Amino acid sequence: MTKPPRISDIRTTVNAHITFENRAEGFGMNSFDITNSIEEFVVLSNDGAVKTGPPLKTDFFILILCLQGESQKTLGPFSLDVRPRTIHLVSPRYISSYQDKTDDLKLYMLLFKPEFLTESFIKKELIEQLLDTGPDQPPIFELNEDSFLQFKHLFEQIDREVKQKKNFSRQVIRLLLIQILFEMNRACETCRSTAVRQTNRQQAIVFNFRKQVDEHFLEKRTVREYADMISISPKYLLEVVKNETGQTALQIIHNRLYLEAQYLLNLSGKSIKEVALELGFATSSHFSRFFRQMNGKSPVEYQLER
Repeated sequence: MTKPPRISDIRTTVNAHITFENRAEGFGMNSFDITNSIEEFVVLSNDGAVKTGPPLKTDFFILILCLQGESQKTLGPFSLDVRPRTIHLVSPRYISSYQDKTDDLKLYMLLFKPEFLTESFIKKELIEQLLDTGPDQPPIFELNEDSFLQFKHLFEQIDREVKQKKNFSRQVIRLLLIQILFEMNRACETCRSTAVRQTNRQQAIVFNFRKQVDEHFLEKRTVREYADMISISPKYLLEVVKNETGQTALQIIHNRLYLEAQYLLNLSGKSIKEVALELGFATSSHFSRFFRQMNGKSPVEYQLER
């Protein structure tokens, strides 16, 4: 089965999804900077006007430091609570979306392609290790006050280097970004060990279920199929998922399918018939019924609102 297309260009993504008003404390590049920037690295802050963001896939990483405000984020099988003094890494391996942004949300964001880092003296294997937050824990970490201020300072150093365009700025930016990744891994060792200790068996089952759904939602649509994969009974899976998430297991399966449908309708350039076939629906009308049940609108109405 063919995979959905990815957005492969940082500039296209920025122009399509991010505006440049209300930049956090002057941090980040404006539209003129983007036009004249390098292709593998961009510095941005958020625009607080938009409350939700469409599902997005990229071929680059996004490193995000939250200064204030809150937002809910879906990142592959993870549900993230973005809060002040948190840092999280959006990997191109996952589809992501956000919702419920507060008006005061302020984020520092670094968008970069892996190739930007591999030009350094650091071995490619180590770069990959720094960018791999692991498949078993959400890639978001709470920072203490000292760590938060250190990261904020490093982000702002990069911002100054980008804007000043001095000699060797590219090299300095790369070194600062690598330092951030090292410091993030160091600061988050405690976060990971604490999270592992606090994860009980039911939480582990729910995470494994979400992970399997994220990987197999195109071909597996029933609770029984996922229960068999996890080696538990469908009844127990239903009970655990409901107790831990407040949702039914089938809702989680359908939500992942709906997220992919939103992404394809928004960004793939495919017709509704093509989207329906890619998602495994027998007919366009079957897909339209599913989409209306999830959204209250038909796929055509949804596209017209974008």
